[in-house]
Amino acid sequence: MSIDIVRDTEMLAEFAELALVLARDLQAKALAAETVSESAEAAQAFHAVGRSLRQSLALKTRLVRDAARADREARDDADLQTVRRRDRHRARIEKPLERLIWTETEDEDEAERLVDLLDDRLAEAVLSDTFLADPVDVHIARLSADLGLEPSPPAAGTLTETPWRSSA
Repeated sequence: MSIDIVRDTEMLAEFAELALVLARDLQAKALAAETVSESAEAAQAFHAVGRSLRQSLALKTRLVRDAARADREARDDADLQTVRRRDRHRARIEKPLERLIWTETEDEDEAERLVDLLDDRLAEAVLSDTFLADPVDVHIARLSADLGLEPSPPAAGTLTETPWRSSA
């Protein structure tokens, strides 16, 4: 919850407490009134204070609920961003390895088996806490070795696509 919302809810809570004290006082005056007009006047004021009290409590509840929703949405957005980064990272690993599998494997059944095995290994790797931290080339080298593929050193550097960079 932001500082402003915390302060606002604290002020509303304090106002509600003051309104409650005032409402009790007005209720006592209405009951102790000697004339009908004094009683009616105190009851009218009691009604107005009661309405303010109810509105303050409703607004406080709404502020807390809205702040909780905003926090939840921020967490969901952060989770979604992490999933997207993980998917992009996985694709940067998977695509060059699949190309390598189909290039280096002569038997179609064996290639399909290796692609399935790659998919399984990547599904496990994605769950690792270090998946996003480890560079694509590290994953490719490890998975290549796991799958029994040995790309030649020059090919290893060309497995990943280098993003375009400005010379400026």
